[in-house]
Amino acid sequence: MKKPYSLLPWLIGLVFFLMACGLGGGAASTKEVSTPLPAAVPNTPARPAIPAPTAEQPASPVRGTGDFDLPDPAVGLDGLNSYRQTLQTSFEGAINGEQQQSEAVLTREVAGEPAAELTWIETGGQGAQFFGSLGGILYSKASPDAPCSAFPDQSDASAPTSAYPFAALPPIAGATFVDEGEISSIPTKHYTFDEQAIGFSSPAKAQGEVWVASSGGYVVRYTLSLEALDDQLGPGVTGVQSWSYDLSEVNTGTIRLPEDCQPPLEYDGEVPLLDGAVVVLDQPGYLVYQAPGSVEAAVAFYQEQAEGLGWLAGTPVEFGTGTPESVTRLTLRPGDGSLIQLAFEMVSDSLTVTVQSLEPLPTE
Repeated sequence: MKKPYSLLPWLIGLVFFLMACGLGGGAASTKEVSTPLPAAVPNTPARPAIPAPTAEQPASPVRGTGDFDLPDPAVGLDGLNSYRQTLQTSFEGAINGEQQQSEAVLTREVAGEPAAELTWIETGGQGAQFFGSLGGILYSKASPDAPCSAFPDQSDASAPTSAYPFAALPPIAGATFVDEGEISSIPTKHYTFDEQAIGFSSPAKAQGEVWVASSGGYVVRYTLSLEALDDQLGPGVTGVQSWSYDLSEVNTGTIRLPEDCQPPLEYDGEVPLLDGAVVVLDQPGYLVYQAPGSVEAAVAFYQEQAEGLGWLAGTPVEFGTGTPESVTRLTLRPGDGSLIQLAFEMVSDSLTVTVQSLEPLPTE
């Protein structure tokens, strides 16, 4: 018997590191947008390598008693102009005899025109992290209260993307037809399946349901609860693993950037630089430079400059206090309503300053 697709590595990975990254998983009508962050740019969170579930192919496949197969849960999405995905996952049980409980919620919005791919991930009831690409601009927020980073996407758009979030959904072989109906105004065909349809055998028990669009064949809803004993979910793992996936807002074109995420402005030199500044990166709305001095002196310099220019200055906030990776952020607001976001950190005993210029926030 094969070791079937398991969400557990993916779920545990999310619990143990909070990220900001981009991903694929079914394309809109135009090519999917890959959203890697430039590795050379300081002060931006790097894309983590979320572990993908793996499966060993059996010599003779186990399958359910029905006639419907879903070998690729991402089928049909490339025929849609836009959509919203929500995947809730959980695990409750024991790992090597220790009780464990984990949960995660992933929300993803994809559109083809303008090209957009936005993702929110929340783990363990913590605030959601956000990252994505819209109109050639990369955005990310480490938490709901953190400032939004925005800079041009300089990545290779042809780079391959993962099958995320569908890597977490087990393929189905042998589901049984139940009836037809509508979900979110989409005509669907409803199927049920058991542990055999996802490659398990006794004593594992699974209850699953899937609703597939009558036209287009894409998955509209997928739910699964799997209870397994030792080694069926992985070495020393026993418990219940659950999936709940929904597709909504199909072809509505709805895209929701966080309110404080604004496109970058072209840097025009209006923001003063510290003495001895050496520019590392200069992109539209995004400038990185290094200079001698300390974080405290740099913050004081920009607060003084803001006062002299008649700009409003926020309160500096330090993230990662007491660690070598700590970053201090300061937000300035010029008179035109635009935002200047500054980040200061010590990198190899050198002060690195990131300047992001963002368009004015929309008014009511």
